[in-house]
Amino acid sequence: MQICAALPEELQQQWLSIQSVIEVFSERSVKGQPAHRNSRWYVSSLPLDAEIAAKVIRRHWSVENELHWVLDVTFREDALSLKDLDGVAQMALFNRIALNVIKQNTSIKDSQAAKRRRATWSGEFRSQLIFD
Repeated sequence: MQICAALPEELQQQWLSIQSVIEVFSERSVKGQPAHRNSRWYVSSLPLDAEIAAKVIRRHWSVENELHWVLDVTFREDALSLKDLDGVAQMALFNRIALNVIKQNTSIKDSQAAKRRRATWSGEFRSQLIFD
């Protein structure tokens, strides 16, 4: 990880609140395949040192990866074959809303995927999720 010391003058004038510009280099290896290198940039209005920036960025990706995993396990998002970008965005939004509704239900001890299946099969449980 590298934290840039100074933002160019032109950007300072356009983005007055920027305190930190951070570049993160990463490398992902899968056995038998060439390594994939990536560079991601982050802009922050907070003055960050490298250690704090690393923690914040790792936490962000931890949350993102966990959400993606839950959505894939619960709704099989990776298996969707939608080609229309609007349809993809609408399904993603709908799945996130449904996931939040399912998470709020504590009436039964079951996995989120099992609650989703139960809501598909049972109109009574579906009503309980929505109205209770």
